[in-house]
Amino acid sequence: MKADSSLHRRLVAATEALYHVCNALCNALLSTQIVAISIVVIGRFAFRRSPGWGEELSLLCMVWFTMLSVSIGFRNENHIRMTVLDRLLPRKWLAGISVFNDLVVLAFAFILIRHGIDVVLLNINRMSTALRISVGILYASVPVGGVFLIAMLTLKSACRLFEGRGLQEAHDA
Repeated sequence: MKADSSLHRRLVAATEALYHVCNALCNALLSTQIVAISIVVIGRFAFRRSPGWGEELSLLCMVWFTMLSVSIGFRNENHIRMTVLDRLLPRKWLAGISVFNDLVVLAFAFILIRHGIDVVLLNINRMSTALRISVGILYASVPVGGVFLIAMLTLKSACRLFEGRGLQEAHDA
């Protein structure tokens, strides 16, 4: 039992570490986006001239923020899900439905990675007009977001199993 407890603590620590890394990246991206948009707006209205890089940078930050924040939503279990079946089906079936839901999300994350890599490779040699960086950097958010999602979903599911809670109970919280 002690080994299980130790493993559970490590799983919880890994989940929290992944959450903090993802959260820090999202905070930095959102802050950068706010600063870039502020510079564009101030430049446009106060000086009648705005930097060309501001809109591209804010788009880059928004896309990366969106793809990384998906895993935060799964960690906090505040993603959108349909709960009408929870009230209609027997409680015994709900754990199976939760497992099915997690498997669908896992499959989707693998699709994000697989096809995201293809899109990155198609665009790696294209340069953005204002920032003069590879457009592949923008699209790299898709497979990276998929990796974060798989990691978070796997860690959260393992933690729930070690805590002795059914997979459905995690969604009830």
